Amino acid sequence: YLRDRPTEAELRGVLRALHLRPREILRTQEDLFESLNRAAPIALDDDAKVLALLVAHPILIERPIFLKGGKAVVARPATKLEELL
Repeated sequence: YLRDRPTEAELRGVLRALHLRPREILRTQEDLFESLNRAAPIALDDDAKVLALLVAHPILIERPIFLKGGKAVVARPATKLEELL
């Protein structure tokens, strides 16, 4: 995901499958997020801005995300993966 970055459309599809908003897969504890947020506070309620942030900085996407048959899950903790089986 870092070399072959997801597009905005791909992320939108993943978010639909997850039934989550962009801020819900944003890694806010990453140093990069903290640095960006200090420089220019990020409006977490603005889905378009958070999505753009995730596209620009995919390291901030929560992982791992598994997709299967139109469903998806953020496997944190790993036991969440059972939801797809």
